[in-house]
Parts: sequence; C-alpha cells; structure tokens
Amino acid sequence: MPYTIALPSVPTAWISDAKKHLEISQTDKSHDSHLCKLIELAVENVQTDSNRAVCTQTVTLNLDRFPGGNRIDIPFGQLATVTSLAYLDTDGNSQTWASSNYEVDTARDAGCVWLAYNISWPSIRSIQNAVTLTYTAGHATSDIPRVAWEAVMLQVAHAFENREPILVGSISKELELSYMACVNRFALGDAVVI
Repeated sequence: MPYTIALPSVPTAWISDAKKHLEISQTDKSHDSHLCKLIELAVENVQTDSNRAVCTQTVTLNLDRFPGGNRIDIPFGQLATVTSLAYLDTDGNSQTWASSNYEVDTARDAGCVWLAYNISWPSIRSIQNAVTLTYTAGHATSDIPRVAWEAVMLQVAHAFENREPILVGSISKELELSYMACVNRFALGDAVVI
C-alpha cells in the first residue's frame, strides 16, 4: 500500500529544543537552517523506523481496490481524522465518498476506517490507485511522545556533531542501541528490532 506524507514545517520550538540538546545559545541563529534540515531528516527516519507519525501531518494512502472485508486498516499510524475517501467509479470519474458511509476508528493503535452499518463499498474501475484515502496522522507538536522526541534528538545531535561522512561501523553501539530502544518503544506493529 503506497502512501505519501506531507510533513509540516519545522516549528521554532523544535529548533529551540535542538539548541538546548546541543547546548547552543538560543540567541545564536547561525545554525538554525542546518538544524531545521537535520530535524526534518531525523523525524523522517524515526517515522520510517517506527511506522508511526511523530507529528501531525497529512498522509495520502493509495489502494488498487477497496478491501475484501469491512475496513481499511491504516498502515502508517496514529490516525487522527479522515479528510476524504475518493475513488474512480466504473466510468473512470473521480468520486468523493460521503463520510456518512464510513466510520473513523481512532481508538486502535494505528486506526482504521470501517464501513457504516448496512453499507457496501462502491463499485470502482479496475485500475491501480483507484482508491485514495487522505487522512491526518500524528501527535500535536506539544504532545509528541517523549520517547519519539528523544530518538529525533539523538539523530540530530549525531548528525550535527559528525558533518562529514563516517565509516560504516564507526557509529557508537551505545548511540545505535539508545536510538533503537526509543524507536522500538514508539513503534507501531512491525518495528525495527535489534
């Protein structure tokens, strides 16, 4: 199930956190642009390794068809809301399905979209990416789990302090173990495990 993610802009509070973590003066703005890029990369890495959204973002999930059952499982967690559920009808026209036809379940770890009672999936054109689910996932900036943020800061600090390419195997085992311990605690489903 392919999906695309639209990460939000890096808030200034995150740059401030990174400066605290790196013991850089808050008034020193010379590293802000570089820290912003490092934070973006670290957030993407944590999300890839954990299969969970760190912060609130828009995700577009493309499916070739509706599922055989009565729900669409969200492969990239923390479902917050569904923006739209669109599909190509049998004539090839794009249709947005009314939200009254489905229920959004955010109580599960990843979340899912259930068919409403006594409703069936609509007929679609048999073509790749015929169904598009657009949803918001992740935690509010002020509510990011500490373990996820620690994994982000570990990556930011390592990249900031090691700006040149490094030899494979030269990353300290302690750093790798600390990072993976954080990611595994935050992870959804099939997380990376050491």
